[in-house]
Amino acid sequence: MWLYKLSEKLKPFSWGFAILAVAVMALIPQVAANSAYLTFNLAMVCIYIIVTAGLDILFGYSGQISLGQAGFYAVGAYVSAMLSLYTSIPVLLCIFIGAFASSIIGGAFAYPASKLVHHFLSMTTIGFGEIARLVFLNGGKVTGGAVGLLNIPGLKIGPLNLSSKQTFYYFILILAVLVLIMKRNLINSRLGRSFIAIRENQDASAAFGINVPITRTVAFMISTFLAGLGGACYAHLVRFISPETFTFDLSSMFLIMLLLGGKGSTMGCVLGVFIMTFGMEALQSFGRYRMLIYGIILLVVLFVIPMGITGKLSDYIEEQKEKIKAGEAGGAEKEGGDRA
Repeated sequence: MWLYKLSEKLKPFSWGFAILAVAVMALIPQVAANSAYLTFNLAMVCIYIIVTAGLDILFGYSGQISLGQAGFYAVGAYVSAMLSLYTSIPVLLCIFIGAFASSIIGGAFAYPASKLVHHFLSMTTIGFGEIARLVFLNGGKVTGGAVGLLNIPGLKIGPLNLSSKQTFYYFILILAVLVLIMKRNLINSRLGRSFIAIRENQDASAAFGINVPITRTVAFMISTFLAGLGGACYAHLVRFISPETFTFDLSSMFLIMLLLGGKGSTMGCVLGVFIMTFGMEALQSFGRYRMLIYGIILLVVLFVIPMGITGKLSDYIEEQKEKIKAGEAGGAEKEGGDRA
């Protein structure tokens, strides 16, 4: 009951808390003792938030499962890195070209696969992720092969030099905030409601005039655009990429982040990313057994809290709300009886 009452009191201040959270994330690198290490991890948190927000649009709202996000993440990273290395295109433009390239490939992949559902779709996305990794692995000098691409240029916007990890972190932080705002507005739009309708019942959606294949493809393209955007930011953050980074393990991690925090929720994306990112750092000593631990976490989430942490909290708050309403109704009836 106390949790419900607290949530009701905090509702008017939700935007204020969001601004405060962003301000804290901006200040942490300035005051932390080990600022370089913490800044890098916070930058990775922002990148993962961008990618996971896209996956939530695809899975949480339109009901399409993708286990190949690492492939689209790789497309954004490699396209942006290669353009910045081999051409004179500004890095900022390279980042968005990489994201658009990922989105276009995602659309070309999604439209033929739009009739696939559940595990059939997930199996095809796994295949794409592996194909993308192998293409970059065997790309010769253009993609760097197994060695990868080195000395990827940093970001410069006019007179601003954002090539250091700390300054580039602030760029990624602003980008992550804008993505979350865009996601919130998208879900509340007509297109977002179409995603939800398709997730709930495809046949009924089609009967009401929604073009299901096109709408599913649009959701996939938005998701892959954000995956590519995250990958491009990653390439210019670490300044080195190789095919070993973009494995199925990475796709699994994105999905675990979403499921742990709670799909269909902006807060779920953020919470799941924070827990998994800093949890992974704590599990570094386990080496190759980390993926086993990820698998156990995924099973626990699926069986114990299938709607994630935020979903569990929302259900609990709704239960408390119903109890309070029932108690108020019972009290009113008793008061009316006493008066009679």
